[in-house]
Amino acid sequence: MINLNALAIGADYRPGDISLSWMPLTHDLGLLGFHLNMLLVDISQCLMPTDLFSRRPVLWLEKASELKATVLCSPNFGYKHFLKALGDKTMENTDLSHVRVIFNGAEPISLSLCEEFLDSMASYGLPRSAMWTVYGLAEATLAVALPPVAEEYQALFVDRQRLRLGDQVQFVDAGHEDALGFAIEGGAVKDIEIKVSSEAGATLAANHIGLIEIRGPSVTRGFYQDEEASREVLTGEGWLNTGDLGFLTDTDELVITGRHKEIIFSNAQNYFPHDIEAVALQLPELELNKVVACGVRQPAADADELILFILFRSALEGFIGIARDVTRHINEQMGLEVRHVIPVQRIPKTTSGKLQRRILAEAYLAEEFEAEIAELDKLINAGLHQSQGDMSDTELQLKQAFDAIINDRSIELDDNFFEIGISSLVLVEIHLKLDDIWPDRVDIDDIFTYQTISELAQFIDSKSGD
Repeated sequence: MINLNALAIGADYRPGDISLSWMPLTHDLGLLGFHLNMLLVDISQCLMPTDLFSRRPVLWLEKASELKATVLCSPNFGYKHFLKALGDKTMENTDLSHVRVIFNGAEPISLSLCEEFLDSMASYGLPRSAMWTVYGLAEATLAVALPPVAEEYQALFVDRQRLRLGDQVQFVDAGHEDALGFAIEGGAVKDIEIKVSSEAGATLAANHIGLIEIRGPSVTRGFYQDEEASREVLTGEGWLNTGDLGFLTDTDELVITGRHKEIIFSNAQNYFPHDIEAVALQLPELELNKVVACGVRQPAADADELILFILFRSALEGFIGIARDVTRHINEQMGLEVRHVIPVQRIPKTTSGKLQRRILAEAYLAEEFEAEIAELDKLINAGLHQSQGDMSDTELQLKQAFDAIINDRSIELDDNFFEIGISSLVLVEIHLKLDDIWPDRVDIDDIFTYQTISELAQFIDSKSGD
């Protein structure tokens, strides 16, 4: 009741409001935010079956227009699902000018999706001020932070290289090469306190990356019959460690930057899983919330392996092209080496709809995907191997140079460097070796242009007479 009251105050509900939600009542936003909350404030509520939204997402806003709904909600994947289904079509006789607020939460907020959705719906009268970027979690009985209602959502852009725990964030322009944008998710709701802490428990100043902790009468006092889990998150004096990373601005507004234990350490830098997933989703064959990036560290290793899990329920033969495309794209765009791309039957999520990357990472470390990995390797390598007797002298020298540096796999003549996951840093090391063999004949850019041993050999041979 305390949290529902805080949510009602933050949303500034009015007697004439009408809510419409397709979120399931097994989800805390659906149950608390769009069912019980409406009962508390005595406004009309309309519920759309989740499976109906899944099959006919455009119907969501067509019904919002018909019902003159003023309060809606959707996490990222809902906007993407809707926009994909709408495509180039138009919604006849649809008016969204009466929509006052759309809750956007339950998972990391995508600025690009916010903008795409608002731009697409502008012609139907949807005001930009309707997009409401909020923060909550089940352990708080839902709402934690809310921005001012009826104002355009705000975003900050920071240097992605300054997002380690304890760092003071460096604000940059949106066009900066290392810019990473985050939505401002507002100040603490009534009866909730928020602080940002170091791993040692010290409270950090504004604009410093730390662990988000919350306290209040609607915050859980522990996990049911799980004392160990409770000890991990309860930090004393009623504070609960949410597991989220972020910072408070100078005006005490919350910005969430990621999950603490999900940060991936590679190439001496930190990477956020949702950032990697966003790059992967640039590929048309992938869909939101069906791609999961995990950093997995083997015993005694000093860096994480990047593993991508993709929801895929067809024969493995059809997955090979996806795995190659994803590996190459992540490598080319981020300079990261993908250790494995693994198909999975389901993506585990919390009751709030947040990806449970840890479950997949633990399953990988427990070698639960070894059969799939072995079968994929067999399919990928089938028919690609050539004997050294079929190689030209240049191809043989190149293969020996690559094999000398790449210790965990054998590269064949027609293997694409990026598709098999060789990182750009490794290619720089290979370039140095090639420069020893053929001084001043191969530039580093040539390795990115000629992406197989066969192509690179032809290029080197073509320059032999220069």
